[in-house]
Amino acid sequence: MLIRRIVMDMFMRTKHVVINLPERGIVVITGRNGAGKSSIMEAISMAFWGETLRGTSPWRKDEDGEVTVTSNEFSVSRGRVKSKNTLSYVSLDDGEEHKFNTASEGQKELGPQISVFDVWKRTRVFSSQDASHFTMATAGERTRMLESFLGLECFDIGLDRCRKDIRLAERELEGARTKLHDHQMRTESVRSTIASLEASVKLADGLANEALPVSDANELVELETRVRELDAQATEAEKELREKARGNSELAGPVAVLRAKLTRAKSDADKLADGVCPTCGQDVPEERRHAIADEILKLSEEVRGESGRVERMREANAVEITELEWELKALQERMQKCRTAAAVRRDNNRRMEAEATRRQRAVNAREDAARELEVARNKLEVMLGQEPGLKAQTDSRDLGVLYAVETVLGLRGMRSNVLARALKGIEAVANHWIARIAPDEDLRINLKPYTENEKGAVRDAISLEVTGAGGGFGYKASSGGERRKIDVPLLLGMASIANASEGTEQGTVFFDEVFDTLDQQGVTAVAEALTDFSREYPVVVISHSADVVSSLGAAIHLHVDDGNVSIVADWSSTQV
Repeated sequence: MLIRRIVMDMFMRTKHVVINLPERGIVVITGRNGAGKSSIMEAISMAFWGETLRGTSPWRKDEDGEVTVTSNEFSVSRGRVKSKNTLSYVSLDDGEEHKFNTASEGQKELGPQISVFDVWKRTRVFSSQDASHFTMATAGERTRMLESFLGLECFDIGLDRCRKDIRLAERELEGARTKLHDHQMRTESVRSTIASLEASVKLADGLANEALPVSDANELVELETRVRELDAQATEAEKELREKARGNSELAGPVAVLRAKLTRAKSDADKLADGVCPTCGQDVPEERRHAIADEILKLSEEVRGESGRVERMREANAVEITELEWELKALQERMQKCRTAAAVRRDNNRRMEAEATRRQRAVNAREDAARELEVARNKLEVMLGQEPGLKAQTDSRDLGVLYAVETVLGLRGMRSNVLARALKGIEAVANHWIARIAPDEDLRINLKPYTENEKGAVRDAISLEVTGAGGGFGYKASSGGERRKIDVPLLLGMASIANASEGTEQGTVFFDEVFDTLDQQGVTAVAEALTDFSREYPVVVISHSADVVSSLGAAIHLHVDDGNVSIVADWSSTQV
């Protein structure tokens, strides 16, 4: 699961934080102990599964909060509003938002689209407090974990059904051998099944023959076309309305020019009122003063005339604008009526499609019931022609087939082959990284789909052996630093197989205080391994030590202080 964006509001120690994660590369998150670094992982855990890694509530007392996490497939928001849990998600494929009345209702719909919480925690989150999640697990726990993220639960469904059939066949076989009337009872049971199937076929025929309502899909198309036409007309009316309004504002231009000229002429007249030029001090000729007065009179007449013309044009435009506004309103009302009618037709079409689907299901159910009825009639015919001893032989043969099916579906059959291939993949990836991290320690991981005890007995559970660890005495005898050099490669192997099982190329992996218990050489080796791993996968490294940044080829460096997240450096645009 590729995490692209995390938004936290009043979540744990944070008030409001937005974090964008790159498609690949390393994001380093630093800060002192207790500053809120791990809230980023808790946000993902809470958003997708409604629980935290620590098992405690992330919400502040008497305060509303929300966390939103966006993956490469959908965006999930989970919050607490007025002491009520909320959940919604948006599919990035179609942009459709899903809201739910209760968080538990939403989790049921969201659950099949995401991995199991325990699988995500064990294959994507590496915590120093739970470093040995796979190595220290029991053989049975490893088997269940690996089967879970490989999706092998489907084998369990078939296996459970097969085992139920086996128990039934065993009882039938024992009954056939000991009691004669068991044959009669089973015969009557088949007759009852036939009667039930005949009733089912008759009921399905009745449903399939009901008349379907007539679809009005053509009318819906016409309504939608009319909506588009009215929308285009309304757009044109709005454009014309804007042009009229703009024309009104432009009418004032000529009047303003004339008034400016009149003002300048009056100013000149005032300056020459005493008959002396204010610039040179000479007497101004009488003709000059009369010319200015005539100009003022002329300009006054032009201003009055132009103002009257503009006012008349504005009044005419006002009438047109009012008509356009009424026309636009009428268009919009007709368009809304068409949209409402289209919505009604659309709902009706959906109901008809649902009815057609129900009808098809009825037809399918009828066909299934008919096939089962034919099988039951054949079975009854065979049973009526058999003696109890012959029936016992048939039951014994059928039981042998069921035993064979149980073997195929069990851990010794097909799933064993799938598990073995997955284990080989984890083993290969883990040994690649362990050779990088501890090149001088000759460590090697061996995974097998079975466990052998001291007496040589074998049982169906995954075994783990680390040769060269703990001075030859195995993983449990190793130091904390040596265990960490084993745990990290195993997690990288699990993460790689988890991506393959999900059908994705990428999935965000988290390392919380992964460098604890490592010496400087170990820190450098693990940092180099994580840097190489991040060329294909996005990796988030959380550490209380700022020195870790210098050891990693980080794309982004974030610093957390009392719930506040700041970007120390962002090299993501230059990282591969």
